[in-house]
Amino acid sequence: MKRIILLMSGIALITLSLCGCHKEPPTPEIVLSAPVVSATVDGTSVVLKWQAVTNATSYKVEYKESSAAEYSVAGTPTYSPYNVTGLEYGHSYDFRVKALAKDVESEYSQVVSISLERSFTPPVITTSFGISFIDVKWEPVENATSYKVEHKPSMEATWITDYTGNGEDAGYTFKISGLSGGVTYDVRVAALGSGYSDTYSEVATVTTTAEPSTMISTGAQLATWLSSVTIDNRDVAALANDIDMSGITITSAPSFGGTLEGQGFAIKNLKSSAPLFLTNSGAINNLVIDESCEFTVPEGTQIFGALVASDQRGTYTLVKNKASVTYKATKDITDQLIIGGLIGKLDGGQLRECSNSGAVKIDAAGFNHRAVGLGGLVGYAGVINVTNCTNRGPVTLIADYGKANSTLEGISNAGINVGGLFGCAYDYGTDNASYFEQCVNEAEGVVTVSYTKYEALPDENKSCYVSVGGILGRARGSMKKCKNFAPINVTGTSSDRSETKRRNFTFEIGGIAGAGRWALCFESCSNSGAISFDTDGTYDSNERQVSAVGGICGWEDYAVDEIAEDGSADLYAYYCKNRGDITVTGHGVTEVGGIFGFDGKQIGNEVIDCTIDYTGSKGYVGGLAGQLSGSQDAYVIKRSSCSATIKAERYQGDDHDYFAVGGLVGGWAGAQGSCLLAREDVPCSFSGSVSSTTAAASVGIVVGFLKGDNKPIRFGDSDNPIRVSGQYGNKDIAITPITADLLAEHAVGKKPAGDQWSIYAVLAQ
Repeated sequence: MKRIILLMSGIALITLSLCGCHKEPPTPEIVLSAPVVSATVDGTSVVLKWQAVTNATSYKVEYKESSAAEYSVAGTPTYSPYNVTGLEYGHSYDFRVKALAKDVESEYSQVVSISLERSFTPPVITTSFGISFIDVKWEPVENATSYKVEHKPSMEATWITDYTGNGEDAGYTFKISGLSGGVTYDVRVAALGSGYSDTYSEVATVTTTAEPSTMISTGAQLATWLSSVTIDNRDVAALANDIDMSGITITSAPSFGGTLEGQGFAIKNLKSSAPLFLTNSGAINNLVIDESCEFTVPEGTQIFGALVASDQRGTYTLVKNKASVTYKATKDITDQLIIGGLIGKLDGGQLRECSNSGAVKIDAAGFNHRAVGLGGLVGYAGVINVTNCTNRGPVTLIADYGKANSTLEGISNAGINVGGLFGCAYDYGTDNASYFEQCVNEAEGVVTVSYTKYEALPDENKSCYVSVGGILGRARGSMKKCKNFAPINVTGTSSDRSETKRRNFTFEIGGIAGAGRWALCFESCSNSGAISFDTDGTYDSNERQVSAVGGICGWEDYAVDEIAEDGSADLYAYYCKNRGDITVTGHGVTEVGGIFGFDGKQIGNEVIDCTIDYTGSKGYVGGLAGQLSGSQDAYVIKRSSCSATIKAERYQGDDHDYFAVGGLVGGWAGAQGSCLLAREDVPCSFSGSVSSTTAAASVGIVVGFLKGDNKPIRFGDSDNPIRVSGQYGNKDIAITPITADLLAEHAVGKKPAGDQWSIYAVLAQ
């Protein structure tokens, strides 16, 4: 019906025209509604959006600084959205839009006001507490010009501002005082700056210490209090000032279950053969044991720490030991020995922002010893949770030799474990793991293990491990953002410097950890300390056991049940860096790698401008890993690089099956599969120097020795091949820049039989 009506109207119009009765129809009035505008910020631009207005052919976009009187035209677009550019951070702007059609304009849209402010990276804060105060520390934030510290009782809504300043004037720390004891507070820090929005840290919830029942003001009071406290006493004691212990002898508190608040004060001039506490299950906070103190461990003592001998799930915050702790042997040590600068043995405890700067030493020169846990902070830990702890004191073990197959804390063959912060952290009885974050061994924290009569070791067919690391000797668990800056010096030599066969006696040495047996993982850890290892220990052909040295970890091992369902190992190093030189000498047999000496999964690691220098009897040497053995899925390497100068020499000066050097991997021991692959389109790369003047066939630019006759083995892939540059040399070829021809011939040193293996490598441009 509608179509017919329209047709008839058309006929009527035509008829009127034919009759000469023409009349112009009136022009319809154009009506434009005002746009409704929204705005979003994109850096220094503002994106304006609106729905199309009926009858509009274009739009006028205007803007001004909010404080200005007049608008300027930004543009006359024909559609939405429209991007207004050229704005400046730190300014507020007003925007409005009107619709246009011929000479008709709509009313303006509503005014949209935008403040161009960037957000800072949120400040990272740490807190400690005491009686009526909370200490807040924060890391400087890039481009921030001032900071604001705030607190409130957790049950209340209103924040109280305690500090506003540039941060530098306060050392990026502030003490919130005048608080109530035993009350829970929320604390936060904001970064401020022109052109930026106030950016707050995460809120930290802290409970202050309850008001003390005991105030300790003198050395005599401290000695009396130590002799009287028990694990059942849950009261709070506090130091009122520095405590001078000159001429005062203490008796260790047999047990403690309360809270000791040091309030930042120090115990001074204490000369003791006893720790402050034999056992502790309470909380010890903000206490300093001064460098004027000395602790001498009595012979026959098995467990010792300057603060606590044996912890039982205590907590320690901002505790600092600056005193020396020394065990001096006058005869062979026939029992285990567990010594820490702060705590001897720790079981389930937590350490936050604790440190040691005193020398911690076992001096058994001229004698031998049995199993050991030795660390700057803790000697042995079953399970431990550690955050922001530091060692600055030398950690030293000297003896003729150590019987590593002896029992440590009831565990057979638990070995000898020495670390800058922790000797051993392993719960042998359960699957529980330890956690270490942002632990640091400073340059002064030199780790030294020295055995000079290696030939005197009993020739026993038992597992024996000497694990030495910049942060820890051996552990199970997770290590994140840990750093070592200190040298690590290990000696295991015979008195006449001759090759000595030792069945199953292994040194495991790493810049971060000596050994990661059964799941020790590293994320964003770094080593800058030089590692030196001098050894004369080799093996017999029936019971082979070799030592391992790595820039991050010496020996990464796994049990079959530790491999996840996707085939990945629970032992890995992700985005770790090694800058420390590695030097291995002697008549021993060692596997050496810039990241791992033996095994371990790697993603995103870097070995940067260091030297890896090996002279030994036999061994595998690689820029990233000395040897990879076992399941390929567990030991794949991705997105990792090496720019080290690598040299490997044999004392005997001839090739041997068990001797190889490679720019990335020394030896690949037989598993079929793939390795040295790209991750997120970033290939593995080598840009250093690899050479040996005493070997030819087992020297490879990428891999030294590839074992696995007639097995499908592939390194790299066709889409993202391994990138190679630098220098290469062997017994027959002088060290020379790597060319495409050299790479084609020597990417792999000693090659397997068959044609199933392949390597994808290209010369970097």
